[in-house]
Amino acid sequence: MFLDPLSHGFEDGLETVLSTPAARVRSELGRLCPDRRPLTPWIRRLADGEREPWRALAGAMRQAYAAVLADHWPLVQSAFHGERAWRTRMLAEHGIRATLACLGPGGRWEGTTLIYDCPTQTQAHLVGHGIILLPSVLWQGRPLLAVHDDGPSILFYAATTPLPLLGSPADIDAYGALTGLLGRTRAAIVHLLVRQCTTSEVARELGISKSSASEHTKALRAARLISTHREGKTAWHSCTPLGLDLVTGATAPLQTPRRH
Repeated sequence: MFLDPLSHGFEDGLETVLSTPAARVRSELGRLCPDRRPLTPWIRRLADGEREPWRALAGAMRQAYAAVLADHWPLVQSAFHGERAWRTRMLAEHGIRATLACLGPGGRWEGTTLIYDCPTQTQAHLVGHGIILLPSVLWQGRPLLAVHDDGPSILFYAATTPLPLLGSPADIDAYGALTGLLGRTRAAIVHLLVRQCTTSEVARELGISKSSASEHTKALRAARLISTHREGKTAWHSCTPLGLDLVTGATAPLQTPRRH
């Protein structure tokens, strides 16, 4: 698990990987290697903290990011922010038990035990450090739990807004049906505003003028897709529930509890 830390971006994550304490690296490699792959000389050198294997690991991670994710990272971030906004609204409306149960197939509670349908039976016990929910726009299987003894455990689950199959950049429309409904720029703004942004940030992120950003946000506010509040001279914009539904609703299979 030391190769997959929580982080705010690639550079931050890579720095965390490279600064992993040697004892944890040896523990993780020792846990994994005997059962799943031979303990090769290169892995032994990595576990021993030798400079060359770690330099090779850092280079491989940079190359993989550049080849696989870098060009599409804004799309990944947009899907992540949309998912987080959706779950936050779910939590506010239905509570923590319903929110957790909806993260995987067959999710249900039996007393204080949360159960998901899985092909094999496994049990995990939290150890008092809490849990972090981490949606993945790439993983579409059952929820996965990484239990940490010295910090919060992490529950990975499939986001309700998975990425589309990616073709050539010219074929990708990151905003789907919203482009036809709102136009590409306004669709992009609605996607962006699943997190709060200023008018200047909207302009910078989309490469448009501040006056154009102001005009588009005014139209979206009139359509009740975004809301705006001011702090001094700064205008902050964010999606309304209606705007959030447009971003996530077309691809979200989430079943919310019925109220009787």
